[in-house]
Amino acid sequence: MDAVVSFFGGRRDPRAAARDAIVSLRTQLTIVEKKADFLTARMDEQLAIAKANAVTDKSAGMAALRRRKMFEKDLTALDGMRVTLESQIQAIESANLNAETMHAMRKAAEAMKIIHGTLNIGNVERTMDSLNEQTQLAEDISAAITELGKSSTVDIDEDDLARELEALETEQLDMVLPPSTTSVPAVALPSAPTERITDRQAREETEELERMLAQLAM
Repeated sequence: MDAVVSFFGGRRDPRAAARDAIVSLRTQLTIVEKKADFLTARMDEQLAIAKANAVTDKSAGMAALRRRKMFEKDLTALDGMRVTLESQIQAIESANLNAETMHAMRKAAEAMKIIHGTLNIGNVERTMDSLNEQTQLAEDISAAITELGKSSTVDIDEDDLARELEALETEQLDMVLPPSTTSVPAVALPSAPTERITDRQAREETEELERMLAQLAM
């Protein structure tokens, strides 16, 4: 905060000047309040004297009332002083608060100037343009990579896969069940029993094949 010229030359800190003034005013206000308390006590005392002499010694009673009026006049003056001192304290405190507020605002303005020292509308616009350009570039690169992945995908024919799998299955079955070299003489059997035997053999072969496939899967 800027310093001010004192009455005795040189420059003083306004905060220190305000503090000293407030201390001085509060000290004087304390003195005035003590003086007012003293006058109030004297007024009560003179009123008691006047009451005590109101019947027996009217002259003394009147003198006491006169003194009480003098004390009351002085007390009224002290009340005015007290109001003035309190007003001065409040005014200095308010002025000091305003000065502190302005000092803080001035510091904030200086900080803003330092922060914005290298910034202007042109720099901000150029920075935003560069940021938008880099963002667009990143999006273009991502799109290009995605398209490259699509172009490198091999078209797969599901039918070809099914036929290839069927060939592999046949190959595995041939390895598990090699062709029999033992010739079985043909026996002429009636048609009905032959069909029953054939069905039973088919079921047995199927069950055997399933067991072998289960073993291969393990």
